[in-house]
Amino acid sequence: MSTGLVTLTASPGGPTSYTDSWPPSGTHVYQVKAINAVGSGQLCNKVTLTVP
Repeated sequence: MSTGLVTLTASPGGPTSYTDSWPPSGTHVYQVKAINAVGSGQLCNKVTLTVP
């Protein structure tokens, strides 16, 4: 299982999506968390993807 961190900078127009353009074979787990001036939110539910 892979572990990585991608940081997207928030702006009024987005981003509202993320594309992992070339994940290697194996199982990958994705989660999202919002962070703003007030603090950090909870992680969303995990989404698991298996690439053959």
